[in-house]
Amino acid sequence: SGSIVGKWKEPDDDAVVQIENKGTYYEGAVVEAPSHPEGISTVIFKNLIYDATDGVWKGQVYSIEKKKDYNVEIKMSDPASFTMKAKAGILSKTIVWTRVE
Repeated sequence: SGSIVGKWKEPDDDAVVQIENKGTYYEGAVVEAPSHPEGISTVIFKNLIYDATDGVWKGQVYSIEKKKDYNVEIKMSDPASFTMKAKAGILSKTIVWTRVE
């Protein structure tokens, strides 16, 4: 379950998010963002906790555009990618992130 640690990016953005273990939870902040440097150090993934029963990480994801947190579930597909499903009411958005390093 610790394989979520590392640097990740989504397909349509050049920002790199680094996910780290913060003790009882995991957190992901922007460490590189060439096209919007003001976003550096913004925490994107918050309070991620592994749910062994469902085999997913649960927490919140922050939308920089909307300036809001959404509930999120992350499923590791393989060591190099994860699928993020963000929920806002009845709407949900799924994005596959890939490992940078």
